[in-house]
Amino acid sequence: MEMFDKGQVAERPFYVGEGYSAPGLVVYPDSPEEVEILLDEEGGVMLYRLMQEGSQWATAEGLKIGSTLKALEEANGRPFTFLGFDWDYGGTVTDWKGGKLAEKTSWSPWPTILRLH
Repeated sequence: MEMFDKGQVAERPFYVGEGYSAPGLVVYPDSPEEVEILLDEEGGVMLYRLMQEGSQWATAEGLKIGSTLKALEEANGRPFTFLGFDWDYGGTVTDWKGGKLAEKTSWSPWPTILRLH
């Protein structure tokens, strides 16, 4: 993490749900640009998470925090399915239904790149 200035990266547990956390880092802590990072057992990156309103981070398709469901469906090119709300995994995309965004997750053991709030 030498590419960041002091104070721009901190160790912080990564909440994975159901009361459990795993080792993690946070880049730009406590700012709209905050990025949470889940680490594997060797310290490699498993997952990035963005959750801050007002963040300028966006995908190549222009999706970002606050994008509408319609914009997400348009970027995917078809409807998709996600879990219901009001629980730890609520809003998690479970199937891109063969859409364009399905290609973005094929590398990951995690079946999602997005959790809707």
